[in-house]
Amino acid sequence: MQGWADIAPSPDGKLLYYSYYTGTAYGVKQMQVATLQTRDLGMSAPTGIKPGPDGLIYMAEAGAASLDCVNSPNTFNTASLNECGLNKFSVPLGPAHAVAVYGGLPNMALQCTGSAMPAQFSYTVTNCLTVNFHATNCAGPYSWNFGDLGVGSGQNISHTYAAAGTYTVTLTVAGASPATSVQSITVGLLPVTLAGPATTCAKPSNYSAVGPPNYSYSWSITGGTPATWTGNNVDVVWGAGNGAVTLLVTDSTTGCTAHYVQPVAACPSCYPPPLNMTAWWPLDEPSGTVATETVVGNNGADINAPAHVGGKVKRARSFSGVNDYVRVNDASQINFGTGDFTVDAWVRTTVATGIQPIVDKRIADPEWGYMLYIKNGRLALRIGDGTVATGTEFWSPTTPLVADGLWHHVAGVEKRAATGTGTRLYVDGVPVASFTNWPLTSNITNTAKLTIGAWAPGIGFLNYFTGQIDEVEIFQRALGTTEIQGIFAADTVGKCKEFCYVPTSANFCRDANSIILTMNVCNYSTAAQTYSLVFSGLTAGGSCTWAGPSVIQVLGSNPVTVPANSCVPVQYKVFRPTGMPQYTTTCYQVTMTNIGTGKQSICGGSIYASRAWCNILIGPPIGIGGLGGTAKLSYKLTNTSGGPLSTPYTVRVIPADPSLPELPGVSLNGLDPGVSYQGVASLANGDSMQVDMFAAFTQPRAFRFYDVVLSMDENGDGLDDAQAAGGLMYAESLGSTPVYTPPTSLPRRLALSVAPNPVNRIATIHYELPVGGQAEVALYDIVGRNIRTLLKGSRPPGAGNLLLDCQKLPRGVYFLRLKLGEGSKAQRLVVVN
Repeated sequence: MQGWADIAPSPDGKLLYYSYYTGTAYGVKQMQVATLQTRDLGMSAPTGIKPGPDGLIYMAEAGAASLDCVNSPNTFNTASLNECGLNKFSVPLGPAHAVAVYGGLPNMALQCTGSAMPAQFSYTVTNCLTVNFHATNCAGPYSWNFGDLGVGSGQNISHTYAAAGTYTVTLTVAGASPATSVQSITVGLLPVTLAGPATTCAKPSNYSAVGPPNYSYSWSITGGTPATWTGNNVDVVWGAGNGAVTLLVTDSTTGCTAHYVQPVAACPSCYPPPLNMTAWWPLDEPSGTVATETVVGNNGADINAPAHVGGKVKRARSFSGVNDYVRVNDASQINFGTGDFTVDAWVRTTVATGIQPIVDKRIADPEWGYMLYIKNGRLALRIGDGTVATGTEFWSPTTPLVADGLWHHVAGVEKRAATGTGTRLYVDGVPVASFTNWPLTSNITNTAKLTIGAWAPGIGFLNYFTGQIDEVEIFQRALGTTEIQGIFAADTVGKCKEFCYVPTSANFCRDANSIILTMNVCNYSTAAQTYSLVFSGLTAGGSCTWAGPSVIQVLGSNPVTVPANSCVPVQYKVFRPTGMPQYTTTCYQVTMTNIGTGKQSICGGSIYASRAWCNILIGPPIGIGGLGGTAKLSYKLTNTSGGPLSTPYTVRVIPADPSLPELPGVSLNGLDPGVSYQGVASLANGDSMQVDMFAAFTQPRAFRFYDVVLSMDENGDGLDDAQAAGGLMYAESLGSTPVYTPPTSLPRRLALSVAPNPVNRIATIHYELPVGGQAEVALYDIVGRNIRTLLKGSRPPGAGNLLLDCQKLPRGVYFLRLKLGEGSKAQRLVVVN
C-alpha cells in the first residue's frame, strides 16, 4: 500500500476500514480483524473516512454532496457490495447530509425518513416481574405509563411490577404520528392447572400440569410413590391413607415460580344406608326402560327415553328438559302421613332459572303431597296437605347455587317435633337453610304417582328437569346431619348394598380376658343372600399399638343368611391377645363374603386395654329414712397384668356435680366423713379379690348424687392408673323424687369424636379420658403439620368438650389427635368452607 488517508474500526471491533491511494487509484478496504481477510469495497476518490455519531463508518468522496455508509452490518459479506443499511437504533447525521444515503439493504425497511413515524415500542420480561421497555422511534421525548400507576421517561427504561397480572402499557412520543402506542403485557406465570383425582381410588393415579410447554414442572408426593418427579405429568401409587401432591412450576426465561398443592383423601368407602330407608332408586341400569327400586321393589318406568349415562355413583339418568322422566306407582313406602321424612339425591344441571323438578309426588286442587326441586338455581322443598289451594314453599335465595354444572348432593328433611327449625335443606352434606316445622297433625299422604325429573302430571303445566339425577332415596324419618354428611362423603362410591357393622371400638376390662360384641350383617339387595364371616387380627401399626387378637369366636351359625333389605345381628367373642398391656389398642377385621357371588365387604374394629374394672357392684342408695342409713359397696378386683400385683388402692367419695365441691359427709367403714378408704391388693396373675365396705351419710343435706371412685396408682407416679366408679344417693325418705340425674360412670376407654363432620363453621370436639394424666388434643393438616393445639396439660378422668372455629381454615382434610400417656385416638375432619 503506497498510502492511506484514514482508518477507523467498526463499533464491535470485528472490522477495520481504511482508505488508500496506490499512486494510480483510490479506494476503501474492509478487513476482518480475526482473520486479516480483506476485500476492496470498490469506492473511488475518498477524501476521508470517519465514524459517524451513530457508530457507523462513513466515507466522503470528492465532489459528492453526501456521505456513504460503508459498514452496516458488521459482517464480512462478499455477496453484496452495498452493505449499508439503517441501524434502527441510530440517530440522523444532521440536515447537512442527504436522507437518501440511508437507503437499506433489500431485507431492511427504511427507517428515520423525513415523514413522522407512529409511536411504537418493544419489551422483554426479565426476572419474573421486571420488564425492559424500548421505544423504537428515532427521536423523543418518550413518556411511559406502565398500567400500575407507575410512570417513567426515556427511550430505554426498566420497570418492576408488584404482582403478577396483565397490565396496559402506554408510550407517548411527542413527534410521532399517532403519538401513542398501547400494548397489554402479562407478567408473572401464566395460569397453570394441576389436574388429577382428589382421592386415592385410582391405581395408579395420574396428575398432570396443564400449562405452557416451556415451563418446567417438579412434583413432590406425600403418602405415595414416587416421592419426587419431573415433567408434565406423574403416575402416583398411593398408600392406604391420605396424601398430597405438590407441584413446583418454574418459568426458566423469567425466573417466575409458583407452588400448587392438592390434598388427596383416602379412597372413600361405601356408606351403609341409614336405617328406615323405604325407597332407593340407584338408576344404575346401563339400558332399558326400568328404574329398579332396591328396597321393596317399587320399580319406576322410563317415560320418553331419558338417557342412561355415567353418574355420580356408577350410572344415572340424563333428562333433556323436553318431555322425559321416570314414573313410579304410588305405594305406602313413599307416603309419610303425619310423620317425618327425608328425600335426597345427587343432581347436576346448568339451568339457573325457573323450576327444575327432582322428585315430585303431589296432586292438585288443592295441592297435596311433597316435591324436592331447584328454583332459580337453588334447592327448594314444597309440602301441601290438601287443605289450601297451594302448598308451602321452603326456599331461600341465599343458599348455595347448585346449577353450576357440577354434581351436588341435595336433601330435604322434615322433622315435625323440631319447633321452628324442623324443615331443613341440605347441600353437599351441609345444612343451608331451616324453616318452621310442618304441623304435627298435617297428613300429606296422597294417591299420586311419584315422578323423577318432572313436575307431577296431575299438577297442570309440566316442568321437566334438564341435566342428570342419580341415587334418589326416601326415608320415613328425618335423617340427622351426620347421616347426610356420610352419604355425601361416600362420594362416587355411594351407599353399600351389602355391608357389615362392627363396633368401631370397645374395651377389655381390667378383670376380664375376653369381651362379647355384636355386629350386624346387612343386605340391601333385592334377594336374600348368604355370607360367610372370617375374623382376623391386624398387625400393629398406627393407632393399633398391639398385634391383633388371634382367637375370635362366632357365637352362632356361620355362614349367615340375611333376607332382602334387612340386617341380622351376629354375636362374637374376642379373646385378649397374650401379653397385651394396659393402654394399648388391638385391631381386627371381619371379611364378609357373599357365598353366591363371591363379593366381599370388610369392616373392622378396635379394642382398648382399659384399666377399668367391669365386675364392680355398688350397693343400693343410702340415707333412706334419715341419717345413718348404710349401703354395702362391693368391688371385685382381678389381676390380668400378666404378672404378680401388689399395689395400694383407694376408695373415695366425690360430688357428682363438680360445681358443688363440698364434702359429701360420707363415712366409709367408720372413717371420719370425707376420709378415703385405703387398702392393698396383692394378687397373683389371674387371681381375684373382693373389697367390701359400708358407706353412711353422717350429715343431713339436700337430695343429691355422689360418685364413689376406686383407684390405683400402679406405677407410683401419684396419678390414678386404674379407676372404676359407682353412685350413691342421699334421700330423706323413700318418697323423695329425684331432681338430679346421676352422671354415668367414668369412661372405660379413650374416645374422641367431632360433630358436625364435614364442618364449615364451628365444630364440637368430645373427648373421654378413662384415667387422669397428661392429655393433649391437637389439629393436624393432611401432611402432618400441627395447625392448632386445643388442649394440653394434666386432666382428671372424665369427659369434656372443646370448640374448634374452622371458618378461617382452608378447605380440605384434617386430623384431630387425642393423646393420653402412651395411648392415642385420631379422628378425620373435613372442612368445607
